[in-house]
Amino acid sequence: MGANGLAFALRDKYPVTPGHTLVVPFREVATWFEASAEEQAAIFALVAEVKRALDRGPAPGREVVSDVIATGCASLAAARVALGRSR
Repeated sequence: MGANGLAFALRDKYPVTPGHTLVVPFREVATWFEASAEEQAAIFALVAEVKRALDRGPAPGREVVSDVIATGCASLAAARVALGRSR
C-alpha cells in the first residue's frame, strides 16, 4: 500500500472489514507509547494516505482503530494502527 522512512501500510490478508489496512512502524515496538514522536508522525501520515485511498473506493472509510495485538503464534506484542470501512 505504501511506506515512508519509518512505517509501512499493508492490506490485511483476512480483513475484518472491506479495505482493512494495517499501518506499522518498521522498528518493533510493543505499544504506541514506545514509538518515537517521529514514528508516530510517520504512522499518521500513512493513516491519512490510506484513508484518502479508502474514500475513493465504493464506500467511504470511516473507522480508524489503534491497539496492541499479538503477532502470529508468538506472545510478542506489536503496536499498529488499523483502518477499514465500517460495515
